[in-house]
Amino acid sequence: MKKKWIAVVAAIVVAAFLIMAVVPMATNMYASAANDISSKKNQLSSLASQKSKIQSELSAIKNDKSKEMAYKDMLEQEISLTEQEIKTLNGLIADYEGQIAEKQAEIDELQIKLENQIAQFKTRVRVMYEDGESSYLEVLLESTSYFAFLTRMEFVTSIMERDNRLIDEMKATSAQLKAAKAELEASLAETESARAEVLEKQRELEEKSAESQAIIDKLANDEAYLKEQYSIAEKEANQVQAEIDRILAEQKKTQAVKEYVGGVFGWPLPGHTTVSSGFGMRFHPTLKVYKLHTGIDIPAPKGTKIVAANAGTVITSTKNGAYGNYVVIDHGGGRTTLYAHMSSRSVSTGQTVTKGQQVGAVGATGYATGNHLHFEIRINGSLVNPMNYFS
Repeated sequence: MKKKWIAVVAAIVVAAFLIMAVVPMATNMYASAANDISSKKNQLSSLASQKSKIQSELSAIKNDKSKEMAYKDMLEQEISLTEQEIKTLNGLIADYEGQIAEKQAEIDELQIKLENQIAQFKTRVRVMYEDGESSYLEVLLESTSYFAFLTRMEFVTSIMERDNRLIDEMKATSAQLKAAKAELEASLAETESARAEVLEKQRELEEKSAESQAIIDKLANDEAYLKEQYSIAEKEANQVQAEIDRILAEQKKTQAVKEYVGGVFGWPLPGHTTVSSGFGMRFHPTLKVYKLHTGIDIPAPKGTKIVAANAGTVITSTKNGAYGNYVVIDHGGGRTTLYAHMSSRSVSTGQTVTKGQQVGAVGATGYATGNHLHFEIRINGSLVNPMNYFS
């Protein structure tokens, strides 16, 4: 009967400390992962803010026929931001999954540790029973003298400290286990939320891409509008030429002209070698006029990586109505290259780049009716056929 009572007491004590367990102080075990997640959430917030601004601008010009090309460009910007959101969300999901794996491993270790501590505590209770120890108080009251009481008191205190340490360890482990499980549940919930958001962003991306393509298809067959836009684009392209001439002239004036970096140019769109429109005079099927095509057009899927044809310094990284997002690189010796209609730019003005370094991604911004790279080479400000300068 006494053995059964001791077992019941042990079970009650174990249950009691589990209930009383408190959440332990936070550690920095997952500080790095938490920082990564926080950084990505801040990035998502920034992207959402940028999209909100673009959406306001889109609403203002949506029904203005004269601004359809500008509307298309802003749609492309929104699409690019949505793609960045999807990429960031997928990175966030990967971070959560890594955190979940680590947290599950921690839970498994804590579970084993707690089970071992409970087994140790049960052993202690069993020893007390087998040794005939009914209670600490009973041991003290059986003292036959004041000296014996003090001796037993010291002995009992030592035993109590050991037992209390064991109970405290079990409480701490239980608290850690409880906190770890709560963190795991939170990470699982965040992961599912991020996955749902990715699906929503992908739906949004498909919708905006379809709207952009519809505008491109419409404009490609609108002769009057194309003539107007071509005229505007031509003026802006001339302004780009004038700006490049100004920069080169300024270099000569300040004697800051650099020698050519050397070597032949590399292909700017690895894996995509088809040229849909070459350099030189060409007949525009809609405008029905001959116009100089100032570079070469290389079609590729939206987002395809565009690389620097040679090492150099970025002298322009901006956008306009003609070229959309474009970058100009000075390679020294009066040689420059231009990369246009990009969905996004990866370099900034003044930045030094190496041959083959990414400078942007394929898109259809500016005066463009399809995803492609428009690539130009100038020597001392004069346009030349790029096909004559590749390795």
